[in-house]
Amino acid sequence: MAVKYKSLVIIFFLSTFSGGLIWSLDIFIAPFKILDSTGEQIADSTTEAKLLEALQKTVAGLSTTEFVFKPLPPLSNATTNILKHSYVQTKLEASIVCFYEKIDFLLYGTLVFDKANRSYSAQFALYHKESNSILRQLTYTAQTEDASAFISQIGQKIASEAPQALPLTSIKEREPSTPPTPTSSPEKQNPPPITKTDPKETTPATTFESTKATPSPVQTEEKIKYVEAPPREKLIQAIFAAGYFFILDHEWENMLNPFAVLSGGASLELPLIDNPLGFDFSLRTTAFLQYAFANAQPNRPYVHFHALKFKAHLEAYFQFQELFGFFAGAGLFYRLDVIDFATMVNNFFTDHVLALGAYAVLGTELMLNADRTLGIGILNSLDITFYSQTSFEYNLQLYFVFKV
Repeated sequence: MAVKYKSLVIIFFLSTFSGGLIWSLDIFIAPFKILDSTGEQIADSTTEAKLLEALQKTVAGLSTTEFVFKPLPPLSNATTNILKHSYVQTKLEASIVCFYEKIDFLLYGTLVFDKANRSYSAQFALYHKESNSILRQLTYTAQTEDASAFISQIGQKIASEAPQALPLTSIKEREPSTPPTPTSSPEKQNPPPITKTDPKETTPATTFESTKATPSPVQTEEKIKYVEAPPREKLIQAIFAAGYFFILDHEWENMLNPFAVLSGGASLELPLIDNPLGFDFSLRTTAFLQYAFANAQPNRPYVHFHALKFKAHLEAYFQFQELFGFFAGAGLFYRLDVIDFATMVNNFFTDHVLALGAYAVLGTELMLNADRTLGIGILNSLDITFYSQTSFEYNLQLYFVFKV
C-alpha cells in the first residue's frame, strides 16, 4: 500500500512539473569560438568547452516558465556533414542547424579577445527558424584578463535581454504569466521602523568582500529586430510534369504511337504527424489537367490522337527524412479524346469521345532547398478508362513542385 501511494505522489509531482513547463519556449545555446582581433583562434577546444558550459549554466539558471535556455545537443550526421564543424558563427549555419535539428530558436556567437587592450568582446545573435531572421543582435565588451569572469558578467544580460525579442505570437499562443513590473513593493516604499538603535546593527560591517575591486561594467550595444508573427507554413503547391505514356489496352492500340504527356495542377497538404525524429505524415488532395498526344505508327494512315483529362485524387505522403518522401493515392478523372484520322482513300474525319475513369498514383519527391519550397519528383500512374471496352494506360512523368 505504501508503494502505491508513493507512485501516486511521484506521478502527481511529475504531472505538475511538466504542466508548468509545457508552454515554455526553448532557446538553445550553440558552441562558440574564442578568436583574436585578426580572426585567429586563440584557445583550445577544451578551454572553449569549459567556457561554453559556464555560460550555459549561468543562463540556464535564469530560465523561467516562459523561456528555457538549453545547451545545443550533439549535432546529427546530416548537420555535421554540411557544416564540417560543431560550432555556429553565421546566420546560414544557424538556419542549417535549426532545420536539421528541428530547433525554433538558436543563440550563437563568438568571443573576441583584444590583446592590445586586454579586453574581451562578444557578439551574440538570436536566430528564429520560422521567420528565417535574426531577432536580436547583442554586442558586449569589458576589460578583463579572465574569460571566465567575462562569461559570468554577460550571462545574466543574455538571459534577460534575448527573450525580449521573441515573436509576439509565440508569447500569446503560450499565454505566459505577466512579468512583474519594476515598481517597488509597499514594504519597500514604507519600510518598517527600526526598533533597535544599536549602531552595530544599523551600520553595515566593512568586510574584505566589500573592499574588493569590482570589474568594469559590461557595455551593451543592441540591434533589435522585432517580428510580429512567423510566416505561415506553405501548404499549397503548384505542380508541373512532363513524361511519356504507354497504351496497354485500347482499340486504337495497333494504330497509335505515344509521343508525350504534360500535366499541370495544384495540391493542398494537411499535416497530421510531425515527429521530431524525422517521420512526417500528411494527406494531400491534388487536382490537375493532363494532356497526352499520340500519332500514327509507321506505315499506318494519318492519325492524331489528343486526350485531355481532368484528374483529382487523394494521396498519403510519408516523409522519413527532412527533404525526401514518397506518396501513394487514388482518384477519378474525366477525359475528352479527339481523334483526327484518314481512311485508306484519304478521307479525313474527326471523332471525339467522353469517358469516365479511375487511376492510382505512386511517386517519390525530393526537396531542393532547406525551406522546402522547391522540389522534383517521379510520378507513376495507372489510368483505367471506362469506354464501352475498358482500356489501360501507364504514365511515367518527371515533375517539379513549387510551394506558394
